[in-house]
Amino acid sequence: MSNNISIIDLSRFLIAYFNSIGEEITPLKLQKLLYYIQAWNLVYLNDSLFAEEAEAWVNGPVYRKVYDAYKESGSEPLKINTSVDKNIENYQSELLSKLNLNTDQKELLDAVIKKYGLMPTFQLVYLTHSESPWNIARERFAPFEPSSEKITYESMKSYYSKLIEQN
Repeated sequence: MSNNISIIDLSRFLIAYFNSIGEEITPLKLQKLLYYIQAWNLVYLNDSLFAEEAEAWVNGPVYRKVYDAYKESGSEPLKINTSVDKNIENYQSELLSKLNLNTDQKELLDAVIKKYGLMPTFQLVYLTHSESPWNIARERFAPFEPSSEKITYESMKSYYSKLIEQN
C-alpha cells in the first residue's frame, strides 16, 4: 500500500475541522471517522490511507495510536489549541497541506466527512457494530471482553464494496 499518511496528523485535521464548524468530536467519534475514511479509501482508491490497522474493541473499531494520543480526554470533546496568531481555519489549512493528499484522497475525505461526520457518536458505534468487519474480528470474544484483534483490510474492502454493488 502506497501513500500512507500520519494517522495522528489526520486526527488533528479532523479535530480542527470539527472545531472550525462548531461541532463536537469525541475520541470515540474520531475513531469511527478514521475507520470509515480507511474503509472507503480501500474500496474506492484500492489503497490504505494510513498504515495503522483498526482493532475490534468493545465499542467498535479503534486505532491504538490515536487512542493513546487522546486517552486523557476520556469521552470529552476534543479541542485544538491554536496560538493567538493562528486561527482555527488557518491551522486546519496547514494540517491539510501537511497531509499532502492527492485530489482523489481529498474528495474521498470530504465525502466521508459529509456522510458520517454529523452522525451522533452512538449512531456511528451502532453502525460499526451492525457491519461484518467488526463482527468477524470479534467472533471469538464475549460482548464486553477486551480485544486487540485486527479488523483486516480484506474484510473491510469486501464488505464495503458489496454495499456499493447493492445500490
